[in-house]
Amino acid sequence: GLLGVGLLPAASWAADLSAGSTLRRKPTARNVIYLYLSGGMTHLDTFDPKPGHENGGPVKAIPTSADGVMISEYLPQFAGHVDKAAIVRGLTSTQGEHEQGNYLMHSSYNQRGTIKLPGLGAWLLKLDGHTNRALPGFVRIGGNSRGGGGGFMESKYHPLVLGNKNEGLKHSERPEAISEEDFSSRLKLPNAFDQTFHNKYSGQKAVRAQKAIYDDAVKLMKSEDLKAFDLSLEAESVREEYGQNGFGQGCLLARRLLENDVRFVEVNLGG
Repeated sequence: GLLGVGLLPAASWAADLSAGSTLRRKPTARNVIYLYLSGGMTHLDTFDPKPGHENGGPVKAIPTSADGVMISEYLPQFAGHVDKAAIVRGLTSTQGEHEQGNYLMHSSYNQRGTIKLPGLGAWLLKLDGHTNRALPGFVRIGGNSRGGGGGFMESKYHPLVLGNKNEGLKHSERPEAISEEDFSSRLKLPNAFDQTFHNKYSGQKAVRAQKAIYDDAVKLMKSEDLKAFDLSLEAESVREEYGQNGFGQGCLLARRLLENDVRFVEVNLGG
């Protein structure tokens, strides 16, 4: 539903994509923040307290802005916004291990052998494209997620992975000692050396990926939108509201990236 497509016509997606046709339905989500809370609170303590049921536990349920929907007493502020949310209470899994469950939640498929499958961020870019051509369309902040990257898709659909939220995008600025003219000259030299090779093997995915990585890096270095990664530009009071911890600052960074038209940002709690 997130991408505007269902599970049943999966076989026809592949046929449509290979034939170069367009989707019949456009995705409804323009931008997505995916918060992956490894080791988070249980559904009984948060969104599905089960009042009056033998499996309910000690947490009290409170009414919300959505008629008939009750959530935990520990989420009183969120209760006022439930009419704008979709709470899925029917999720089940046959995966008995965290690693396999993590993979399933990121890719919608069971982990199998050496096959690497793409996640939601990669699919969103594949089916509906980038919005900001200078910034990466898919960013993953913190944690060590299994699956859900670019999978078998080309490098332009893979996530940019950030570890330390407070350091911005490291090594992305041209050193002051190197002029713009020198920088351009240095780029032209390897391009000239590689031209024959690229012309001969341009049909190979790995060759296209290597060139695309360089092109995208240079484009990003020269973009004004690079400041989206710089949390020091936020007021200290705002940073305090989000929480001076890795996850809180990751959520703030995700908001900044979406404001600059990054399509999909995942923030990991880490477990």
